[in-house]
Amino acid sequence: MLFATALPALLPSVAPRVSGSPVGYGVLLGGFDSGVVLGALVLQRAAARSSADAVASGGIAIFGLATIGAGTTRYDCLDLR
Repeated sequence: MLFATALPALLPSVAPRVSGSPVGYGVLLGGFDSGVVLGALVLQRAAARSSADAVASGGIAIFGLATIGAGTTRYDCLDLR
């Protein structure tokens, strides 16, 4: 969980590239939070089909890939203006 805090902690540094106002940070944080809600809904179905260890390992792998993807994305492509 130590490394899982890196992505939300870096959102304020990426937000000015998305929007010059606090709305950009709100959009990024809202996207992160909607992923949490979606993951909770998917977790119920996955837990019914697989073991808890497999579900946890899959979730960690997906979050790790998403973090790597966010870290390697050039900020220029996030300019939505």
